[in-house]
Amino acid sequence: DLGYSIIRSCHETLPIHLWSFMDRLTSLLPAAFQWTRLASLAMLSAVVGVFDVVGCDPARDHSSSLGRSERGAFDGAGVGGEGGKPFSDAEFAVVRGQMVDDLATSIRDERVLDALRKVPRHEFVPVAQRSRSYHDVPLPVSEGQTITRPLIVALMTELLELDGAERVLEVGTGSGYQASVLAELAAEVFTVEIKADSSAAAKDKVSGLQGRGLVRDARVTFVVGDGNKGHPPGAPYDAILVTAAASRVPEALQSQLKPNGRLVIPVGDNYFQELLLVTKDDKGEVSERSMKLVRLIKLQEKESGREE
Repeated sequence: DLGYSIIRSCHETLPIHLWSFMDRLTSLLPAAFQWTRLASLAMLSAVVGVFDVVGCDPARDHSSSLGRSERGAFDGAGVGGEGGKPFSDAEFAVVRGQMVDDLATSIRDERVLDALRKVPRHEFVPVAQRSRSYHDVPLPVSEGQTITRPLIVALMTELLELDGAERVLEVGTGSGYQASVLAELAAEVFTVEIKADSSAAAKDKVSGLQGRGLVRDARVTFVVGDGNKGHPPGAPYDAILVTAAASRVPEALQSQLKPNGRLVIPVGDNYFQELLLVTKDDKGEVSERSMKLVRLIKLQEKESGREE
């Protein structure tokens, strides 16, 4: 339990390239020494992220870039501007831009940063939580689901290396925020959600934002079903992104990945997971790389699926 606690405290502080190098190096240890491997990674994370470990709040309040009356919208749970008026899209864009500027210290893909700069995260967050929409933290959405922290959304998206022509499968629709980010970057998106109500709500949200011009009008297909099984009717996919943690990499997802495709998936238990980059070469051979420690909700299972 102590080891898990250390890792949970440090899991998001280690730069991705340094993590990948250390993971490969320590993976050479015999199986009997895997706790030594995890302890080494945790210690390195602690050194790199010492300020977060000792208690600095990573949820920076980006409302500092606003005027005094505008900052009032981000105090407590309120979402109104001066005089209690609703906060405008343009005003939300100010703090969203500041958040993305901060993410740029870790994320290199300008297209990914532009997507997060455009997609209005606050639209996917319950009203009571909107004051924290542009803090780099996960937030509760509904039915035990969360909207993933922006840094992890950006990182997982960046690992897909999208250029705009791809067909992408997302497993775990949730609020629809990640699907909206993918819609900015790919030609076509299929997104699978186990909960029918959540899928329908996300579809309405994304369609509404597309109608308002706030999300790119790419083709997004919403599917209700077991994400572990992927979505065979849309296969094969150039890229697959799983937004919840699986106990292993599902074979169905590997089989639905195109040659030279990329699959990003968190794998592990309830305490911590490794964010894996799974690639398939032109001969169909699959390889895995551990990119970072993360902690996301668990992926659920269901018997069947249908498109909406």
